Amino acid sequence: VAGDTPAPASGTSSIMGRITALGNGGPVARARVRLSTPGGPLTAPRATVTDADGRYRFDDLPAGPGYVVTASKSGYAARGFGEGPPSKAPTPLALTDNVRMETVDIALVDEVLITGRVNDEDETPFAGALVEAMRPMFSDGRRTMVTVAETLTDEQGEFRLIGLPPGQYYLSAFDPAYADVGDAGGQLFYSPTFYPGGVFPDEAVRITLDPFSPAEALSFRLHIIKPTRVTGSLATRPDGSGVPKPLMAAAVTMSPKRND
Repeated sequence: VAGDTPAPASGTSSIMGRITALGNGGPVARARVRLSTPGGPLTAPRATVTDADGRYRFDDLPAGPGYVVTASKSGYAARGFGEGPPSKAPTPLALTDNVRMETVDIALVDEVLITGRVNDEDETPFAGALVEAMRPMFSDGRRTMVTVAETLTDEQGEFRLIGLPPGQYYLSAFDPAYADVGDAGGQLFYSPTFYPGGVFPDEAVRITLDPFSPAEALSFRLHIIKPTRVTGSLATRPDGSGVPKPLMAAAVTMSPKRND
């Protein structure tokens, strides 16, 4: 129904910049540049392609916060404006009316690869496993793990993760057959297997990717460990009558003994 489609957001401001290659500073022509505002003023992301000099431009933008600019091209790792080491997230931009933001430049770095193989517990190739490359990111002073690339293993259990910038990563594999299952007690959440084969996050080993040096031939077995439920009850201290009362709406947190 036409009346249900939101009208495109429009305004009087512009964002423009240049996409270059990190190192030699040369222009990156025909890079894909994407502009989005998660929860912000744009009803849908916008995209454009850089010219021969690596320049791009977005016009008719409404005022508002949360504008994120990202650029990508084959052979390079995708990168957002303001993104950088140590695992710094892209910088959101805020626009007011009648503003020309002219130097939103991004330098792209050559991509590195992670290739390898996932086997089942009997050492046979595991086809269709979901393999993810994760890296720590800092946002609002907090360190979180963010998936930056994912793929499925082929019929030989082999995988290839592309478009990664140099840096440190954690690798995991998961059996999609256990993504939405349960038992008589309700839904169960199975954990992925972390390279080189641990089922707990603190057993994961970091993989360091240097420029032009892909981490190749990584191999590990996928484990399926049924998760355990922990249940119990909380109560207040006994009152004068010696009877404790149920403690309602309390928060219960369980974390690993090791939490590296």
